[in-house]
Amino acid sequence: MKKIEIFFKRLFLRWILFSGRRKKSDARVKLSKGDKVLCIRLNRIGDALVVTPFLHHLKLTTGCEITVLADRHNHFVFRNNPDIDNVIIYEKGAEGTGKLLKKINNSGYKAVFDLHDDVSVTVSYILKKLKVHYVAGLRRANAQLFTHVIDKPDSTKIHVIDRCLRLIELVDGDHKVDGLLTTPSIRYFPSKEDIENVNRYFADKFTGSEFVVGINISAGSMARYWGTENFKKLVEYLKEKKIEYLLLCSTRDIKLSLEIDPYSERTYYTPGFGEFCAMVGKINLLFSPDTATVHLASIYNIPVFGLYVKYATEDIIWYPYNTRYEAIVTSSPTLKDVKFLKVMEKFDPFLNDELKRHEHS
Repeated sequence: MKKIEIFFKRLFLRWILFSGRRKKSDARVKLSKGDKVLCIRLNRIGDALVVTPFLHHLKLTTGCEITVLADRHNHFVFRNNPDIDNVIIYEKGAEGTGKLLKKINNSGYKAVFDLHDDVSVTVSYILKKLKVHYVAGLRRANAQLFTHVIDKPDSTKIHVIDRCLRLIELVDGDHKVDGLLTTPSIRYFPSKEDIENVNRYFADKFTGSEFVVGINISAGSMARYWGTENFKKLVEYLKEKKIEYLLLCSTRDIKLSLEIDPYSERTYYTPGFGEFCAMVGKINLLFSPDTATVHLASIYNIPVFGLYVKYATEDIIWYPYNTRYEAIVTSSPTLKDVKFLKVMEKFDPFLNDELKRHEHS
């Protein structure tokens, strides 16, 4: 059944590309303050976070009114962001897509940016149906749908954030701002209430002078769960070194957390993404599988030790951006065969270096 579904998706994409071809322009996308721009980024939380540096740069250089088309899995990442004026949540299905296209085509958008790093059949169909002057994106298999394209940087060497930022070269903006973006960074803004709640929680558990290791056990799938016994050993290792720790997890993984550290008060979970982000900003080092949490750490310049699955791909890992990090990368499809001792060979010196930095700060 899966093979049949893939076949018809590819066939549908071929029709979209054939019938939705647009004439290319060598000129830049001319944008001025107040122009309405739609940026499209569906999929998961991490996918949303990595495009925020581009959105910030776009706002600074053009002053345009930015709307983001997101989906139910990641729309909250774009809330409270001063760079973003509106967020539209994509609703799956023919009826939802039809309403969306009507809304976009009647809203006076001057330009659309496809911020995806790969080709999405859903997004390609939306692009084909849009009545917009400029349609821009990285050069990929659906480049026929764009009026403006720029070569996609090598995904085996260039970070996904820098690949997305390449799109700014297509823009001619006349909005001049002092202190223009020099070092791109991921942007997310927890609410004042989120920050206050986390501060109270943290003050109840720690004095504020300790070095605290945050251990994130949750990822998008169990393929990136390192294993209960491995996490148990990590907790014991930190206890032996008399280093404070805090287990971080989604509400879905509370049971796993209790299996790792029974009866402990060193577990933090919350259904609120804003609170979770604010908590990451309180710790001194993050230990985590490859997930959106590593990008949250880079917001606060928190060093990261990451566990990455790099299976059947040559693409560079989505390492934390502009943040100190060390990583274990496996070419296996899961983390289950990544041995504790192998991890400790890298984690122990990395932790010791960060402890020294903390002592001297």
